[in-house]
Amino acid sequence: MWQLEPTTQWERDKKWYEKKRPDELAGVLYNLKRYLAQLNAAPNPKAIMAGYIHHEPMGVVALE
Repeated sequence: MWQLEPTTQWERDKKWYEKKRPDELAGVLYNLKRYLAQLNAAPNPKAIMAGYIHHEPMGVVALE
């Protein structure tokens, strides 16, 4: 089962976004929640496709 492991940098960035761009943060957190649910439901994580997922070089997955 997949789970989140926030870093200290994530926590700092999250605080900044809460103050400066709360709507953007809410959207990202919503998409992250959806992606986590898809990861836990899918047998192959690479098969997950959604409009907010962008594949980057070196196997990195970016969410908007």
